[in-house]
Amino acid sequence: MNAYDESLVEIELPLIDCEKPAHFKTWSGLDCVVQGHWRVYAGFDPLNPQARELIAQIDAPTLSMQRIALEGYGTHASIKFENDNAEDARLCNFIIHFELADVG
Repeated sequence: MNAYDESLVEIELPLIDCEKPAHFKTWSGLDCVVQGHWRVYAGFDPLNPQARELIAQIDAPTLSMQRIALEGYGTHASIKFENDNAEDARLCNFIIHFELADVG
């Protein structure tokens, strides 16, 4: 038997630059494959990566649904996931959607 408690689980990703660190991007959404209940936070200031806001609460994969909407602009994205439910919780996959903003 598996036992779970309400301890806070945080998954904080390193700053995401999509292999284009010097290019500005328009961040438009993200998709996740999860199990359990997760809070998703996002921010777009690489000088203050802890500055994030809650963008979604999810409890199922988003790939077959509409993606989680983002409205961000910057060179990097800062993403964090939190779970504090007494249940099995997994983050299996994560996809961020963006377009390069300064390609001419």
